[in-house]
Amino acid sequence: MAYMKLNPYTKRRIDSSDCLNDSIGKSIIVDSASSLYLMLEASCAEKVAGREKYDILRQVFRRAVEQAVMDCQIAFVGFFSKVDYCIKEYEIPHSAANLIQSARKDIFPRSNSSQELSDKELTTLFPHNLKATALFVYYVCGKEGIPKQLKAFFPAADRKSTWGKFSENVLRVVVERWDDNYIWATEEENNTTLKICYGKDNNILTADGKEDWAYLKTWKVQSPERQLGPKRMRPYLVTVTTHSALKLKGVTPQIHHT
Repeated sequence: MAYMKLNPYTKRRIDSSDCLNDSIGKSIIVDSASSLYLMLEASCAEKVAGREKYDILRQVFRRAVEQAVMDCQIAFVGFFSKVDYCIKEYEIPHSAANLIQSARKDIFPRSNSSQELSDKELTTLFPHNLKATALFVYYVCGKEGIPKQLKAFFPAADRKSTWGKFSENVLRVVVERWDDNYIWATEEENNTTLKICYGKDNNILTADGKEDWAYLKTWKVQSPERQLGPKRMRPYLVTVTTHSALKLKGVTPQIHHT
């Protein structure tokens, strides 16, 4: 077994020969690409049940992600942000990135997702998710070639892209950039690139570009000690504004502000 000494908090790319990293005060085993490929091959055995196959995919995918970001000091929010970081940091091509993000969604389904797949669907998609996981390992673990015996289980045809169903209440995104009118972001559930208009060009949100929006703090509700609390209500359309007051659509009294 080979050992590596690194300066604390340095960032590096995983090499296929790496076996151990003690740069942050504790030993972390780093899997080589070949060992992860062997695990993926094992998932293809006929005796391995469908859910067990996905348990192996989940283990390999998570190991590859965690060791790829272990020297990064970014405070990631959720697993999606780690995968998205890896795709950008390791310059994974767009076509492979789409496969990887689709596989992530299948392998790590959200508990409240409206798109949770059945056992039959997971079985059908397994070759695609196997290929995507192997590609991810390839890119973040030193680009060690994928064995031919593993490639034999890859699908002959490309995965068909599908439109995802967005939540009516919550849209979780990773923001890339923004200006006064638009936000460019990647939607978490479906890995869809979005251009979100929130400025004057959005006639629906701004009443034909004539109005703006404001958040309203709750007040004079429930017990007196909870009045003027920090909780914010949903955004309201501003219909009239003066130096000291606002009139919000759907709120009867005027709102005084300072």
